[in-house]
Amino acid sequence: MGQPDPHWIERPAGLLADIPPATLYWAGVRLPAAGGGYFRLLPYGLVRAALRQCEGRGVPGTFYIHPWEIDPHQPRIDAPWLTRARHYGGLRKTFPRLERLLTEFRFVPIRETLATISGARPGRHRRVAFSESPA
Repeated sequence: MGQPDPHWIERPAGLLADIPPATLYWAGVRLPAAGGGYFRLLPYGLVRAALRQCEGRGVPGTFYIHPWEIDPHQPRIDAPWLTRARHYGGLRKTFPRLERLLTEFRFVPIRETLATISGARPGRHRRVAFSESPA
């Protein structure tokens, strides 16, 4: 597994910003905890602990959520039971969990994370391959 914190990757064409989703290091294992299905299906404390670990290291913790994950009334499709469980599981809990997360942590646009790691690499900004959804 790669580096868990935001960092630069040097490539022949220039620098690439790698902003990995937050993970929780527990019992010698790195567990995914950044959002999405993990946020819906796993205990809330897992995401909180992962973000606290990021804070403890002094690095930004990246969290994501898909818009459909806060809509418990979305149309249901006929799919195998495992697919339905993975896709629809925890939908009713997502919005209240998200509200709680937003009160416990301060979130900023990912461009601020990029600025933070840019400060760690002064004078090294040839080209940066990076994308962010428009606000």
